[in-house]
Amino acid sequence: MPRLETAFIEALEQAKTAEEYRQAIDRIERFATGRIFRRVRRAYERFNGARRCTLGPASLAYFFRVAPAYAQAEIANVMEEVYAGERCETGVLPAIAERRVVPALEETAIVHLGDANGWVVADAARVLWRHGSARAEAPLWQALERWHSRWMDQVAKLEQDRQNPEGMPWEEAVEWDLTTAIMQGTAWLMSESSARRLTSLCVTRTYKEWVEQVFQHPESNPIITVHPSDLPRGEPTFVVHENGIVWLPSREALHRRLSLHPKDTAFKWQESDFDAVWLPGEAISLFEETRSFVESRGMKLTQRH
Repeated sequence: MPRLETAFIEALEQAKTAEEYRQAIDRIERFATGRIFRRVRRAYERFNGARRCTLGPASLAYFFRVAPAYAQAEIANVMEEVYAGERCETGVLPAIAERRVVPALEETAIVHLGDANGWVVADAARVLWRHGSARAEAPLWQALERWHSRWMDQVAKLEQDRQNPEGMPWEEAVEWDLTTAIMQGTAWLMSESSARRLTSLCVTRTYKEWVEQVFQHPESNPIITVHPSDLPRGEPTFVVHENGIVWLPSREALHRRLSLHPKDTAFKWQESDFDAVWLPGEAISLFEETRSFVESRGMKLTQRH
């Protein structure tokens, strides 16, 4: 909306409260071009609290889109302030990714898998779990291998800290984040050998048993479960059960996932049984669309009864 950019940036520059800033930067992140980047940057760097959990991710989402080099340099400042400041339920990188995912954001997440701060590693792992491309798989394995090397001789401490009602240190807790990101990442397939490798890298009994249980009953014919959107004509979501279970947030994500499989793969399709509300003809149209996509790549899709 270039015609409204002047109004957008003036609202940001004149913001006096965190709510006024939030509303202004939200509009800029969604609708503004890079033409006002310098003014946005000045307002951002001047506003007290712009780097905090509630405001920082929206600002960075805009910067990652129009000025990725600045965003990559600035994100350490946001992470430092968020980690040391108010309680943050969303994290930094995942909150940015919920708005938009660009290559520079994935690059940043991959770099931060090597951070000395366990909270930052967990933040990076979570965004790569949901939004990482195939290039994120190897760095995630490497991060888990590094963690395994540091903690393989301290199982007793990990198990003891896991029972602490106040929680365990982030550096110890990232076993879950890294394991989950590898096991349920959407841009690669888990094989039996990768499942065994993952189990061997888990240090605590809890996660070893969890991984073994997840991979205990693989599906030779992957099952696609479709869930309708909560809003009319919104994007459905999908769960694919094969060697593990993967959640996919859109049809585009599903198509990318299905494209990873070899020709002659036979998928089974089922609709969610839990309070599913479809518009007339919506479910069958979605099935036919997916079947057409699958068959164009030499695979099959049948209804599961």
